[in-house]
Amino acid sequence: PPPPLQGPLLQSAERMGSGWPTLTTMRVDFPSEGVVHVELARGHKRNAMTSAFFEELASLFDAISLKGRARCVLLSAEGPAFSAGIDLSELSQHDGLPAEPARKALVLRQKIWRLQRAVSALEACPQPVVALVHGAAIGGAVDLLCAADIRW
Repeated sequence: PPPPLQGPLLQSAERMGSGWPTLTTMRVDFPSEGVVHVELARGHKRNAMTSAFFEELASLFDAISLKGRARCVLLSAEGPAFSAGIDLSELSQHDGLPAEPARKALVLRQKIWRLQRAVSALEACPQPVVALVHGAAIGGAVDLLCAADIRW
């Protein structure tokens, strides 16, 4: 887990308000007034994107958008790569899908829609999003980067 906020970071977080979502796949800090820094925090897995990641990304960027106190968002990642993309070991699991092809397609479409909704939340964020990219950015990570306003 990330260290607790203290000093200027704590003061900045208090000014940004409460009600931020609980996160397990990324960290949020407030390096200065009006700046939100979102860091992908699964460096040991090259920041592979899980179902939890997509849920957290959507709720976090919805919160950033709705609070309106941020002037910009920095998006970065820990570890040797920005992101290896979708975590295939988790998201390729299709247990419990209906056998009927049409119903199976509908369930998969809904799952894909939830994943895309997370990326769209980043794209729809009214504050400029600056993606700070290092190392590899593969597959779904490219979608995430394309949703940012600036890639550096």
